[in-house]
Amino acid sequence: MEKLDVKDRKILYHLDLDSRQSFAQIGKKVGLPKDVVTYRVKKLQDKGVIKNFIPIINSSILGYSWYRFYFTFQYTSPEIIEEIVNYFINVKYTHSVILLKGQYDLLINTHAKNANKAYNVWENILSKYRDYFAQQVFSVVYKSYGYRYSFLLEGINEIRPKNVRAQVCGSDTIVDIDDLDFQILKILHLNARSPTIEIAKKLHSTTNTVKNRIKKMIDIGVIKGFRINMDLSKIGYSMYKSDIILKDHNKIN
Repeated sequence: MEKLDVKDRKILYHLDLDSRQSFAQIGKKVGLPKDVVTYRVKKLQDKGVIKNFIPIINSSILGYSWYRFYFTFQYTSPEIIEEIVNYFINVKYTHSVILLKGQYDLLINTHAKNANKAYNVWENILSKYRDYFAQQVFSVVYKSYGYRYSFLLEGINEIRPKNVRAQVCGSDTIVDIDDLDFQILKILHLNARSPTIEIAKKLHSTTNTVKNRIKKMIDIGVIKGFRINMDLSKIGYSMYKSDIILKDHNKIN
């Protein structure tokens, strides 16, 4: 387990608030020179604490819905489980693949333009691996919010922004973006810190065009922010997921 000092925790927190901000900006917030911030971030990457930098994209505003597939294994071996996991990792419709301990063994998050396409994905999964699933659950995600890693500042006297969550699913409106916007999103998805000038070169566009397109996608709610993808196990944390079934669905203030 990697031990983080106060400065590392602050750097990670501010990167998680906005991973596209410059290291000079972060340095001012944490009280370190730019070069020191750069060194510390590189060290955190080398140790695997920071896996990558990612945009927060509200895919539902682009017309996609989210679906979750839960599975309980049967008749499997470690090799078969590895094969199943690798299969899901390498298919284009998969958003995330999570091995669980508890009622279910595997969670697949995916998105599709409509329920029919999602069900086709579901059927393809079952046709390939049905014999290894003792239980399967198909669910639709109505709304989803992403929360920042505020626990990084636990015990540290630091002012936190009031709004620390971003809606990533469940928009009531749909917007259209063109191919250039999609290409920009693809590059940002691989590295949210990609400099505007590099994105422009890759897409044979101009820096101002790319800058304006990113700003536009932020303004219309396609991009909800930029954060970091962390390996929490490296710093002694585990991820837990709770599914709560409500007896009464009435909305309460």
